[in-house]
Amino acid sequence: DEFSAAGQVAALFPGESRHRLVLTSRNALTDLDARLVPLPLLTTRHSVALIDECLRIARPNDRRFAEQTQDTLRLTELCGGLPLALRTMASILRPEPTLSPADLADELAGTRMRLDALSPDGIDMPVRAAFDLSYRRLTPDQARAFRSMSVHPGPYLSAPAVAALIDGSVPVARRALRSLSRVHLVENASAVAGATDGW
Repeated sequence: DEFSAAGQVAALFPGESRHRLVLTSRNALTDLDARLVPLPLLTTRHSVALIDECLRIARPNDRRFAEQTQDTLRLTELCGGLPLALRTMASILRPEPTLSPADLADELAGTRMRLDALSPDGIDMPVRAAFDLSYRRLTPDQARAFRSMSVHPGPYLSAPAVAALIDGSVPVARRALRSLSRVHLVENASAVAGATDGW
């Protein structure tokens, strides 16, 4: 199971020795006395390169992602810079050399249930498993806020907008947003290029 609380890892710390410990978690673990190293989403260029490399491991002559065409860019953008989603796209493309990035992008863009599109043939893929694990660890109030945010049509929400969606106060909405941010289910817009307000 993944580390989700500081108490789970305290005994692993090396103390005064010269050894170092690296922990990875979807949870921020901000109560640890340790350096935080956030991993940003992949850029479009790195997203294309990741799928290209995954495809060429299986078929060295696979050139579907050799150039940043509009179709490859659209497919990677639909994955939102998430390495798990990008690797899942590669696993779908690998066994079907005639499947084009355009066709796969159309499948993703044309469904509201994108996690289903990322789980071909009913196989439980890592993207769904990661989201399911994060969601199961939410409190009932956090889960309700997260579900309520899905009806918002735009990419960013303000705390007052979330308050209206959950029928609560702005401070309650801010606390919900901060708690969802700590488990990386939402991101503060100040960390996103081109965004100035909201989440």
